[in-house]
Amino acid sequence: MEESIRQLVYVSNAEFGILPQDIEGILSLSRKNNADLEVTGILVYADGVFIQVLEGDDKTIVNLYDKISDDRRHNNVALISDQFCNERTFPGWSMAYLSESAVRVGKWAGVPGVINSEELLEILIENGDSISKYLINFAEALEQD
Repeated sequence: MEESIRQLVYVSNAEFGILPQDIEGILSLSRKNNADLEVTGILVYADGVFIQVLEGDDKTIVNLYDKISDDRRHNNVALISDQFCNERTFPGWSMAYLSESAVRVGKWAGVPGVINSEELLEILIENGDSISKYLINFAEALEQD
């Protein structure tokens, strides 16, 4: 069991016109860099909304989040959860990835009735606990596969 793992969850709007190959590039570089930094997590993309969990050493996560916040490929970056925990939620994933519709992510996060990405982002910012629980459930489902 690890001690003092910082787990940070943020949401943001993808820059208009971002393409699947752009996201693939983000994932490829993130997976390499995260493995080197001993960072784990997941990136969810839902109709223009990014949801990301980052886990690792305190200073590493803070520096990474600062860098991510300045990335021009997204905007309206909002921190929805920042905590320390004893173990990682995504221990085997330098960067897991899930792409779903905003409607489906909203339903999984316990906020049914979401109809578009703007509404999803607003709800996630207002109620970060729902998405954190969703991501933990998703991680547990991955472990069972």
